[in-house]
Parts: sequence; C-alpha cells; structure tokens
Amino acid sequence: MVQEKQTGENLNLKDSNFLKTTMNSKESVSIVFPVYNERAAIEKTIESYYNEFRGKIKFEIIVKEDGSTDGTKEILQRLSKKYPIRLFMSNARKGYQWSVIEGIKQAKYKWIFLVDSDFQYRPYDFWNMQPFMKDYDIILGKRKKRMDPFHRILMSKGFNFLIRQMFGVNYKDIEPGYRLFKRKVALGFLGKLNTLSYFTSELVLRAHFAGYKIVEVPVDHFRRKEGTTNVFHLYKIPKIIFKEMAGLWKLRRELGNK
Repeated sequence: MVQEKQTGENLNLKDSNFLKTTMNSKESVSIVFPVYNERAAIEKTIESYYNEFRGKIKFEIIVKEDGSTDGTKEILQRLSKKYPIRLFMSNARKGYQWSVIEGIKQAKYKWIFLVDSDFQYRPYDFWNMQPFMKDYDIILGKRKKRMDPFHRILMSKGFNFLIRQMFGVNYKDIEPGYRLFKRKVALGFLGKLNTLSYFTSELVLRAHFAGYKIVEVPVDHFRRKEGTTNVFHLYKIPKIIFKEMAGLWKLRRELGNK
C-alpha cells in the first residue's frame, strides 16, 4: 500500500468561511475547453463563460478542437469572430488527453480552469472555487449530484473507490470535468501523464504525492441537453476497465517507490 503523504480535503461550503467570493481578483485565469463534436452545446458554453468572467477577472479562453465532424468547427470559426477566443483546430481526431495537454501548453496565465465543453457545468460555480486559490494548488469541482447515465455513474464510483483503497487518499470525485489548477503544477507533470487514460486523476495523484495542496469544492452538474458522451460508450467499457486497472497498478508501484 502506498503511504499517504497528504489527504485531499473535502469541504462543505455551508460550513466554510469561504462563502464570500472575491470579485475583481488580481489572479489571472486561462479557461481551456477541449472540444470534440459539441455542435449542440459549444456556442452556449463559450457565450456563458465569456459573459460570466468579463469585467470580473483577467482571463483568456482557449478552445482546443479535436477533429470534429458534426459542424462544430464551423460554429467555432464563427464564434472566433464574435468573441476574443484563442482557437486551435485539428484536421484529425487525436483524443481527449491530447486536446487537454495541448490546450494547457497554450495557456499563458497563472491558473488554468479546465472545463468540459458540453455545458454540464455552469460558469457561476467558479466563484465558489476562487477563494481557495489563495491556499491550494489544485481545486476540483466535486459534483453534488452527478447527472449522467447510470453506467457512467457506476464506473465513476468504482474508479474513485479503487483509487481511495489503492493510494490511501480521500478524493470523492477525482476525475471531474471542472477543475482549476496552477499552470506550473500541470507543466511540471505533463511529460509523465501517460499511465492512466484520464488527465485529471493522474495529475491529482502525482501532485498529491509530490506534496501539493488539493481540495474538492461542491459544484452543480447538469444533464446534457443533446447528444451523448464521446468517451464512455457502452461497447468501450471492458477495454477501458482493463486499461485503467493496469494503469492504476503501474502508477501505484511507481508512486510507492518514492
């Protein structure tokens, strides 16, 4: 069993002194959206986040598109003329992990706000996370009630349980689609994030055992208005489970030797 160096914190905002958000923050944030086939949601996503952040905090919006085939590219090109977004598009799909990493590399501000582009998360929850930027390096948006298909919820619960048992940590939702972290922390681990299939869980575990401070903050989660996930199709589940189990054992051995 890997020895625990620092237990991740789970906070109830109702009992916290952090309820007041600090507007006009001096911190700067790069909002990164990895995008693949999100025709139904991408315009609402970008519009909502831009309007929520404008005038309140220094920010940029980075969109890393990954070879969409449903008309998302055309929508993004139109939006890039309306909003000051930094748009990077790919001719072929290279995968979610690649999109996330390439988007992070383009970020220029101290903090990276990495958000899924399907509008299952709302921009207003950033202000509940913002007060923790003073004392933490990674802030995870823990879903209050996950609004996903049953098989995805079941897989997530199993994955989180395994991680808690194998690594001796206390994270309840280690792979959310709503996370805020220091750019320098992410850049320090990018070259090593090749053991698990999902970016956030491996980043969190590596950062945890390197001594960084990590906290989970409750956020709202909503159903997709249209379409389905581009990752967790039912026919992919056996392969995903096998690959992740192998990755978890490999990562446990690596971190346990430190």
